[in-house]
Amino acid sequence: MGHGLGRRMGAIAAALLLAAGVPARADTSQLAVSAVVLSNSICRFLTGPATLNFGTIDPSSGTAATASTTMQFWCWGFVGTTTYSVQAGNGLYSPGAGLRRVRHTTSTSDFMAYTLNLSPASATVGRFAIQTVTVSGSIAPTEFQNARVGAYSDTVVISLDP
Repeated sequence: MGHGLGRRMGAIAAALLLAAGVPARADTSQLAVSAVVLSNSICRFLTGPATLNFGTIDPSSGTAATASTTMQFWCWGFVGTTTYSVQAGNGLYSPGAGLRRVRHTTSTSDFMAYTLNLSPASATVGRFAIQTVTVSGSIAPTEFQNARVGAYSDTVVISLDP
């Protein structure tokens, strides 16, 4: 009886689906397709690690503390020109994307926010041409006017892509 009952229940379920007008249908999905073409060029920094030194900051100043430095690189490859881009990472003490902070060297819960600018951040250069990128930074007075006395630092990775 149990075997015959199962068949009847299956037939009843199929009849109900057909009576309800629910057509059988195949499912669909999507496939993302991507590819990356590598550059025919290679770019390399000519200079070692650079230092952006804001120097000694007077907390009574109402003017932003600024500093700049340069980094040099060159590109070569199978083509006559290379389009490059240079980007700065967020640094060791970033609270989020694009937000950079220097940290006090002994009081590790004290920070000062700063900004960075790379110029030119991208360009097209000829093969074997030495390119200089200026890295400039700024610390707003509101960051240092009540900051803890002492030294602050951070490390930022600069990426160069051909």
